[in-house]
Amino acid sequence: MSKGAGGSKLLRVKVTQLHSQIYRGKLGDAGPLPIFDVNARPIRDHIWEDWIGGGNGDGIGGGAYPWMPAEIWIEHTLEPEEKPLFMLHELHEYNRIRAGLDYNRAHNSASAVEQEARDHPERLSRLWAAELAIVKQRG
Repeated sequence: MSKGAGGSKLLRVKVTQLHSQIYRGKLGDAGPLPIFDVNARPIRDHIWEDWIGGGNGDGIGGGAYPWMPAEIWIEHTLEPEEKPLFMLHELHEYNRIRAGLDYNRAHNSASAVEQEARDHPERLSRLWAAELAIVKQRG
């Protein structure tokens, strides 16, 4: 089990090996990124002990989790009303990392956008549409 980013190639192999235990179903797509409902237990037990809630990867060693495929993962045990907020967070973070921000700055920005959506639920659709336009533009 890894706690840091080292060995991301080995961790990508583990994701492949644990595929049937991790993936529970597809929630949708964010442009070219599929969004999956995932079982976090094998992720935390075998890949990344601090993984919680959601994650994103670009499939080539970047993104929030360099070992993830080019996907967004959302933990299946989240309450249904929480999932869109985590999806927004992960897509915003993914877009900011792709734009050149380091993970910490991208994460902080995503947390602020997520909080805005929590404080003003009526803005969620607009915030999601803005992130979706960015990811579609970049491809």
